[in-house]
Amino acid sequence: MKSSNWSPVYAGEPTLTALLRSFLEGDGLEAKIVPDVSSLPLQSPGPHNVKSRYSREVLLVKTDEAERAAELVEHFLTEEGD
Repeated sequence: MKSSNWSPVYAGEPTLTALLRSFLEGDGLEAKIVPDVSSLPLQSPGPHNVKSRYSREVLLVKTDEAERAAELVEHFLTEEGD
């Protein structure tokens, strides 16, 4: 049931997703990244239960912080695009 406490605020390539997580955490929000398993795998699972990596990841924040996080993500993406 804990997963219902998290809301997605961004889905995209892993490097930008990690930057956004750092940006949100720097602003005091709690964030985590999960793979977008509907995207194309970058590598297949290997032996010994090695996890697959996917071409997209999803950035999640606590549901009660989702609106603020969405505004911060939009601001970050707008500023980075300039």
